[in-house]
Amino acid sequence: QSSQTSGSGQSGVVIITGLGSGGGSIQWQAPVSGEPSEGYRIDIFDKEGNLKKSIIVPAGTYGADIQDLDEGDYTVIVYANDDGVFA
Repeated sequence: QSSQTSGSGQSGVVIITGLGSGGGSIQWQAPVSGEPSEGYRIDIFDKEGNLKKSIIVPAGTYGADIQDLDEGDYTVIVYANDDGVFA
């Protein structure tokens, strides 16, 4: 399963590959406003809106491998982390 969605906040476009079959990959573009000082937070929600996983990645990272997810549909939001302010 591959999908593409517009990011919330400053994250830009998020590309998801194979998410939901035990795991998958997520990629995004740096915000047009510039690289966040403390990287990114990735939140993964199931189809009922329950938070299933939250991952922090450092600045300069534009992708993450996600593991240990049950089969199903998920919503992924990537937030820029500027000094503890997530947008």
